[in-house]
Amino acid sequence: MLDGYRVLVVDDRDDHGYACSLMVRSLGADVEVVGSALAALEACDSAPPDIALLDYMMPEMDGLELLREIKRRDRDVEVVMMTAFGTIPSAIEAVRTGAFDYLAKPFGAADLERVLRNLLEQRGKSLESHRLLRSTRSTGRFGALVGSSPAMLEILDVIRRAGPSESTILIQGESGTGKELIARAIHDVSRRQGKRFVTVDCGSIHPNLIQSELFGHVRGAFTGATQSTEGLIRWANGGTVFLDEVGELPLDTQTQLLRAIQEKAIRPVGSTSYHEVDVRFLAATNRDLDQAVRNGTFRQDLFYRLHVVQIRVPPLRERALDVAMLVDHFLAQHRRDGATLRAAPAALERLMRYPPGRGTFGSSRT
Repeated sequence: MLDGYRVLVVDDRDDHGYACSLMVRSLGADVEVVGSALAALEACDSAPPDIALLDYMMPEMDGLELLREIKRRDRDVEVVMMTAFGTIPSAIEAVRTGAFDYLAKPFGAADLERVLRNLLEQRGKSLESHRLLRSTRSTGRFGALVGSSPAMLEILDVIRRAGPSESTILIQGESGTGKELIARAIHDVSRRQGKRFVTVDCGSIHPNLIQSELFGHVRGAFTGATQSTEGLIRWANGGTVFLDEVGELPLDTQTQLLRAIQEKAIRPVGSTSYHEVDVRFLAATNRDLDQAVRNGTFRQDLFYRLHVVQIRVPPLRERALDVAMLVDHFLAQHRRDGATLRAAPAALERLMRYPPGRGTFGSSRT
């Protein structure tokens, strides 16, 4: 149930902490046990847990103070309080402060499993993305994304926080910086994971056809429309629509898209009826949409709707720390018969020192 998750158990009684760790370990988690609040904070700083089980009554700092301090360091750590019967009112106060739940001592494995199962069901997607981000810090990988530079970790943090929400997200960056991979990562940590992820290349579809591609059309709507089509947005119903190079959309299509985002409904070309849709919109562009709004080529209201959350993807020339990981990643993809391929140190050094602004190195796909 907890395979891949890191759980911190904090209890000043060695026997209680040990017993609790055995129960948690039996659920598949990686467990660390400490005997004081100060040791708990040190553990959180060195290797942040996904879940912390905190005894309420401890010297130095009680469970409520420790809860507040852990949340101050990392608000995404889920906390369950462990409390004796007489301090249950304090445990309830801890839940109001940010703990997920509490367990009254003595408790058994079934009680602990019930609380943790509820936690996974209610907070599971956020916990999973938190676990993936923690793994990325040590492995340099988050799904198909590769890199552990400060800029990449900042992007991953936005994915972790905004991914499980329903917010529209605008991803901005040069061509080839991996905007679609980031959009897929957002989809994979959202509640729509497992549903369709549909990419629309707005720059490659003829302006006369883009509305039909997005919203569908009815038979006879235009010359050659011999049958009705539902369009990509309806086809993605329940999933995610990724509008790549959204800045290339014609103004009339922008108007229709705004209605689709605001009202969750679309009208096929040539139809008088609207169809409800349940999709999440993600968008990407290599253009300066602020400037496009000022020039009158992009609707301001659509711009505001799209960039509820914004991710700027720096080119690779601005995150040289990711170069070695990417080189290893691509070499691993091309090795044959189990052979190990490695880049020469001099070649890696030259790549990492490649002068900014020259050539197309900064457009390497990440």
